[in-house]
Amino acid sequence: NVFFDISNTNFTIETSFTFALDQEEFVVCQGDQTTIEISTAGFNGFADEIEFSLENLPSEVEFNFSANPVNTPESTNLNLTNINAEPGSYNFNVLGTAAGISISKNVILLVQPSTIENLALKSPTNGSEGVGNSTVLSWSGEPGITIYELTLSKSPDFVNPVLMFEIQDTSANVSDLDPNTVYYWKVKVNSICSSDTDSELFAFQTEREGVCDQRESDDIPLDIPGNLTGDFTSTLMIEDVTSFDYMTCFIDLEHTYLGDIIYTLISPQGTELILMDQIGVPGSEFGCSSDDIAVTFSDLSINSSDVLEDACGSYESSYQPVDPFSTIMNEDVIGEWMLVVTDVFAQDGGEVVSWNLEFC
Repeated sequence: NVFFDISNTNFTIETSFTFALDQEEFVVCQGDQTTIEISTAGFNGFADEIEFSLENLPSEVEFNFSANPVNTPESTNLNLTNINAEPGSYNFNVLGTAAGISISKNVILLVQPSTIENLALKSPTNGSEGVGNSTVLSWSGEPGITIYELTLSKSPDFVNPVLMFEIQDTSANVSDLDPNTVYYWKVKVNSICSSDTDSELFAFQTEREGVCDQRESDDIPLDIPGNLTGDFTSTLMIEDVTSFDYMTCFIDLEHTYLGDIIYTLISPQGTELILMDQIGVPGSEFGCSSDDIAVTFSDLSINSSDVLEDACGSYESSYQPVDPFSTIMNEDVIGEWMLVVTDVFAQDGGEVVSWNLEFC
């Protein structure tokens, strides 16, 4: 084999023309339009016309060139009009052909929806309890959206969030969550086409740590006659208790027409806490007409007292009390506790089947 060393000088082979796009990746709203400027250049006395065409453009997008063909160094505009393709990402090519040579430039077209319809939080489901200190937050994505903003907070108004960051996925791992804590989370889409970009709000509660000390009242059942109104009281004596971080109160009530009922818990120091106050009032004059309720009241519940107010007939396992337990956390809990059940209307009756306090 014989090889000829033509030259020891480095050299490049250039095309006789080229063109450039002022944008090769862009975002546009569904139904909108956009323009791409195409500039051209020729080399070594190139004088042929350049003919432009497109490959793989979605059929739902109309287009035209302001001038085609063009001579170098003239420019032309590619106008994309009536962009009615479904939201999503599309790749198409701009081809320039002259003197038997074709040059291709790839363009990424991201079509965003004008309204956000598919964004939905998935897991943990709203109201989940016992979530580990490391978990995965996931949601349904929105076609045409590539960036999401995830916010995690300990308050539903998202003041001082625990986490806030952008992500290009539809799930995120979160770790080092505090135990016995309610977290609120939401997702926002990064969109130029819609002002309503936030998901609904979800809440979950992390799992407990340690063992809770539960104390049952033996002053039961507490009868609530149907022909009387007034306060009906059951007691629970606490003689000793281990150290605790929070407390809860469980009450099992069998009573017709819950809109008549108020729960008040009185501490050994005489502090009164309203736990439940006539479900459905003042939303309606007489309140909730459903019967029977067995729930736990806890500051750590993901369900506020307002949620209970609107929950007539369909109840979760726990709710926050109207007055938080945190207001008495510095009090001595040793002594007699009283549960006062107030019936404001003399027609419906029932009884407190059981109630307890739990120190955790």
